[in-house]
Amino acid sequence: MQKNITALWLISLFIFLPWHNTTALESAESSEIKAVFLFNLGNYMRWTDKQLGIEQNPFYICILGRNPFGGSLNFIQKNRKKISEHPVAINYIEKITQTENCKILFISDSETPHLSNIFTFLKGQPILTVGDSTSFVIQGGMIQFYERDNKIRLLMDPETIDETGIKVSANLMRVVKVIEKDR
Repeated sequence: MQKNITALWLISLFIFLPWHNTTALESAESSEIKAVFLFNLGNYMRWTDKQLGIEQNPFYICILGRNPFGGSLNFIQKNRKKISEHPVAINYIEKITQTENCKILFISDSETPHLSNIFTFLKGQPILTVGDSTSFVIQGGMIQFYERDNKIRLLMDPETIDETGIKVSANLMRVVKVIEKDR
């Protein structure tokens, strides 16, 4: 019950607070904050109509590998039902070949040894890759969670995102740390 109240509190805070104001979130567990961020990234990205399909198609948030979020994503999904007018579905997958319908893919740190193969497989696909392993963005990921000053922050590689046709909201660009890789 307490975990459900905490998750609901996080959802309401995330809806009403700007991205850069995470002070109120400091008391929540890191995994719960990351779950809220992961879910809400869908609202700060734009996929083409062709990439999303018809409105009845689910917007899949997929977790590849070990689930670091516990039940937080499922709880959030039940309370915030749509992204870009599409119903949200959470899909826990074990193989990169199961990503066909994913729009957002969180790649667990359990998959770190396989990142090179994962990014090669996903290259150019309209799937936003998110992770929290060290050097995730440097190795080819799009958005990386990291902690600084006891707050969850976002590191982004917009060039890798652009290669997929996904567009990043200007509001998100203002609050993330952008990294430029040597290409």
